[in-house]
Amino acid sequence: MLFDNFNYEKDSIEKVYKATDKYFELYPEKLKKINDMSWLFFKLWNLIPETMDNIFSGHSFPAMEAWEEIKVSSQLCKLGYYKQSYISLRNALELSLLSIYFNIDDNGPEKIQSWLRSRESIESNTPRTDKIWKVLLSNENIQLFNTIFDIKGRYYKLSYLSNYVHTKGAKFSNRLGLLKGNTHDFEESGVNIWIESFFEITIIITTIFLLRYPIGIIRYNWYKKCGIDNPYPVLEEHEIDIIYKILPNSYIQKIIEICRNDKETQDLYKFITDLPDMTENDVEEQIIRLDEMEIQGGIGFIEWEKKERKQMEKYTESERKIIDSRIEKIKKWAEENDFMNCRIEKSILTHASTL
Repeated sequence: MLFDNFNYEKDSIEKVYKATDKYFELYPEKLKKINDMSWLFFKLWNLIPETMDNIFSGHSFPAMEAWEEIKVSSQLCKLGYYKQSYISLRNALELSLLSIYFNIDDNGPEKIQSWLRSRESIESNTPRTDKIWKVLLSNENIQLFNTIFDIKGRYYKLSYLSNYVHTKGAKFSNRLGLLKGNTHDFEESGVNIWIESFFEITIIITTIFLLRYPIGIIRYNWYKKCGIDNPYPVLEEHEIDIIYKILPNSYIQKIIEICRNDKETQDLYKFITDLPDMTENDVEEQIIRLDEMEIQGGIGFIEWEKKERKQMEKYTESERKIIDSRIEKIKKWAEENDFMNCRIEKSILTHASTL
């Protein structure tokens, strides 16, 4: 088979994968920690404000790409490619900082365009770390916090991740400085380095995001004001619970203090809390609108209904009655607007009718 000489044996890779699973069965608390960090990391980009003016600008692209790097990194670690998993962690760290760098003054859509389009110019190059931090510290909240806790110094302690990129000797090679044969093996130390590195990255990035967008630390039942389609850059209470698990208490208390003194945050909070409460009918209309958007986006009613009915198995009888009624309303809409079939099937049927 092509490239056989360059591949690890498939059996050895599967062996490492299974060994990693076994390791987390022995230490479920570590897996829980990873899941909490992953969930929080995934949700942080919701704090970047999105409006009709910037929704397609790519201003949130660095944060989304950072999440992709985290997913890649976790899989590489699970397969035993530890060095490569650390490199992806480093990418996630830098991309996350870029998210704030480009959005430091709400002009992200304008600032990011040259970089996003990978143009051949100095302006489109990814900025160096010292430039990124200069911009980050131009934010009053980040600067104040850094004066007390030196979050910038904490970031630079993760510079060892760069050593894996440049293979700074045996310790930062694929062998991780371990005495081992020329085989692909599970390494407990490799997994633990990954966990602790991810933990530090999550602390730093969560802190920076909350300092830029302090409203993310406010506990509030946003559902009663916004229903299921919340357009505001906030976090849900269970997500804030994860923040309390991960960030040092001293960090949390300072962020809360900063939040209380941040005029932009308090103005937005007042605006949201002054909104009228959502009624059950309001929420139902939201759900129908979002379902129609999904159907219209290409899936079509028939496939959407199959998915919905499969999910209904875990609902109560009263909930199923509500969903049945909703499905009938949406079916009528789909029939009237020719959205019964998915976009591809519709194209095939249209083409066949012309033959």
